[in-house]
Amino acid sequence: MRYEYLLFTSSEDVTCDFIVKELRSRGKPVFRLNTDKIASSTFLYSPDPEQMSLEIGDRHLLLSDVRAGYYRRPKEPQVSQIGPYAEYYAREWRTVLQSVISSVDAKWLNHPREISRAEDKLRQLRVAKNIGFRIPSTVVTNDPKIVRARVQQSDVVVKPIRRALFENNGYQSVTFTTQVGHIREGMEDSIRACPFIIQQLIKKRFDVRVTVVGNSVFAVAIHSQDHSETQVDWRRGGHSDLPHEAIELPVEISSLCREMVRRQSLRFGAIDLVLDRDGEYWFLECNPNGQWAWIENRTGLPIAKAIVDEMEEIANA
Repeated sequence: MRYEYLLFTSSEDVTCDFIVKELRSRGKPVFRLNTDKIASSTFLYSPDPEQMSLEIGDRHLLLSDVRAGYYRRPKEPQVSQIGPYAEYYAREWRTVLQSVISSVDAKWLNHPREISRAEDKLRQLRVAKNIGFRIPSTVVTNDPKIVRARVQQSDVVVKPIRRALFENNGYQSVTFTTQVGHIREGMEDSIRACPFIIQQLIKKRFDVRVTVVGNSVFAVAIHSQDHSETQVDWRRGGHSDLPHEAIELPVEISSLCREMVRRQSLRFGAIDLVLDRDGEYWFLECNPNGQWAWIENRTGLPIAKAIVDEMEEIANA
């Protein structure tokens, strides 16, 4: 079978199940490459004649057949070998995965290179401000004097620049956006340890998650103010019962969301906005590879369909 659609993901990524289902419903041949399992495959590359292929079980993928790809949160290759050469084997498989990425090249929904570039939150804020989004007053610093002054001047929140997931000796925890009311004595060394984002607190009516796929904009109000734990960060407290409501954004805000994604050379973006108590929208961040399956489950918005539509457009270009 010729596989024309490639999903570059991991065995744990439930979101890709939605894409597989949608592609199969259209009769489109799809190859799901779970990168954590790639070490069980057989790889072949030959420059003359040029070909690159992967064989996993009874499935055979010829990379030249791929017409569109979706890069979705891959994981590190897991090698079955143990001992001093295990890291060497894993590193070689990582190199193979990079070659697969290069082979698909411009056929990605979002190119991995552009995803990496777009994950820069400081650049995001700069782009958002330049195109006309309202953004909270923000500094990124590890200077205790500046942090203390900001806390004294107004209500602020703090959050990490890059990753909210903290790992230590196999234990994982999430660093949520947190309101800070004062700086205790003796915290200077912790503040100096690394820069972080300190930002004006926006008093919300609700949070808004906007999923942009090509020209399609899917907006959902997340009623985060229903619980005290979720008022600053709606992910805190594990409130799976938070009401989600599909909403229509003002035309100018929808246009800004599309432009935000386009300016970052993306076809997909998950944007976090806030609607304040005066009815104004504020930009927080844009995740170039954000989650969306839970939104489709909760609201019925056809995000998977829009993604596959976009992949078909790539394939037919």
